[in-house]
Amino acid sequence: GEFRKKDFYRPVKIGDDPNLIYGRNFEDEPISLEQVITEMGEITVHGKIISFDTRKIRNEKTILMFAITDFTDTIVVKMFARNDQLPDLLGDIKKGAFLKVKGITTIDKFDGELTIGSVSGIRKISYFTVQRKDLYPEKRVELHCHTKMSDMDGVSEVKDIVKRAYQWGHPAIAITDHGVVQSFPD
Repeated sequence: GEFRKKDFYRPVKIGDDPNLIYGRNFEDEPISLEQVITEMGEITVHGKIISFDTRKIRNEKTILMFAITDFTDTIVVKMFARNDQLPDLLGDIKKGAFLKVKGITTIDKFDGELTIGSVSGIRKISYFTVQRKDLYPEKRVELHCHTKMSDMDGVSEVKDIVKRAYQWGHPAIAITDHGVVQSFPD
């Protein structure tokens, strides 16, 4: 009988690397999302999924849409999957997961946003965060800092602020909470 394309089963991934979730393997170094400002062809990024959604479409397919952040910026990845691939993908592609994604930057024709489509590979990666550092040789002293004691203003605990100043090598810090007894008790 003649070979019909739809009978051909394409596996979700090529090879048996346990960290490869989708597509073909790749070792590219990711670029930081703050550098992705326009269509720039195929890129590799990494980050944490902060939102995830699926939308069923025709021909037994589903669109997976997820926003990924590397803490410099965030971008939405849109990929098409056959419904029979979903069980293999949804275990690993979910909110909170850390992934490395290779795909093509494209301006989405529906919402005009820069997205990553035509995904060729997705890998699981270990948790990473870019720790900010104060590398300036002469350390400053922050003289105006609000903690959560300030009404409707600060959001930080004084001990976290002091700890961060210490980590950065700052010799002192001034807490200037307003309208309250300030964070003196701590």
